[in-house]
Amino acid sequence: QLYNPKPEEQFLFEPQFFSRMLGMVLLNGQERMPPSPFLEYRNHLTDWHPEISQEALIDTIMGKSADESEQDILNYSSKGQGIYTVAACMNHSCDPNVYVTYTA
Repeated sequence: QLYNPKPEEQFLFEPQFFSRMLGMVLLNGQERMPPSPFLEYRNHLTDWHPEISQEALIDTIMGKSADESEQDILNYSSKGQGIYTVAACMNHSCDPNVYVTYTA
């Protein structure tokens, strides 16, 4: 046994607790995915040098034998998810505690 929880910690290992925690992360989590640095570089490079096609640039970097799925990897960036304090305090249920109002 790797860990022997104390009696007051036992609830942390129950399926209901994991289910509730996962639900809270899925409900309150906000995903962040910045643009790919390569995609930005590629766009700038072809803006600066219009004589270079994006296809030729990718062929030079990846090799002419790379298929589309291999080339697609260059368009990905880091991806993260977080739970942010203010957003997590907002009630997302059918009886919300946050309302959008517009003032003129």
